[in-house]
Amino acid sequence: MSSELFQHEGQIEMSENDLNNISRTNWEALESISNDEIDYSDIPPLTDEFFEKATLRIPAPVYNLARSPDLKFM
Repeated sequence: MSSELFQHEGQIEMSENDLNNISRTNWEALESISNDEIDYSDIPPLTDEFFEKATLRIPAPVYNLARSPDLKFM
């Protein structure tokens, strides 16, 4: 079913022009199926070994100094 819903597979590089393109996702088909109808057969289940090796990474906050008048410098 995924080939009906999405026309692209894998990673694609985006450019500024891509921001103006219309999505090629078949939203009507996607919205018409229930969660039980989604085919997950190509996604392997997550094992205990996966979670033993997993690391939670929380990115540091990014500050825009040009727009943060409340930041004080020493």
